Amino acid sequence: MSNTILQHHYASLFSGVVLCIAGLAILAYLSPDDLLTLGFVRDGMLIQSQQILPNEPISGVISVTDLDHDISIFINRPTSEIPLKAEIKDPSGMTVRDVDISKTSQATFRPEILGKYTVTITNLGSKAIMISAYYGHHLPETSNTETALGYLWVPLIIGGSYLIVHTNFKVILRSGKNFG
Repeated sequence: MSNTILQHHYASLFSGVVLCIAGLAILAYLSPDDLLTLGFVRDGMLIQSQQILPNEPISGVISVTDLDHDISIFINRPTSEIPLKAEIKDPSGMTVRDVDISKTSQATFRPEILGKYTVTITNLGSKAIMISAYYGHHLPETSNTETALGYLWVPLIIGGSYLIVHTNFKVILRSGKNFG
């Protein structure tokens, strides 16, 4: 193999590795806790793998220690066909938010007082459902650039992987090695 082809091979391989590392770094920075909720930081578990029977509620508690940001509640469930309702009450028992979460799996509220907030999730359907719920906050968006970076990690990893695989297969095929 000529020296020029070998240099091209190493440059492509290095570029692929750099692209993959850049994509993974962006992903790790913008989604520290969950790959599917970009920019969300999980603060705690509200309900962990519990079954809710039809027309039955289940509750969890969030301890609010600062009032600087909104709190989001995410509900993991196997299907969105079973309607659910979330009711959030502040420490004095007043309803802060009452949300139909049939189509979405998220409820967000801004706490106004410190203390323990009670979150009650009710199964409005005719079948039992297994859910998990966690809460946290979103990273503050400083610019549109950060949002664009949030969607850039996928093509970076795919492009880097393509360069790595494509470069290596070209070298293997040119060297005449068989795979069998």
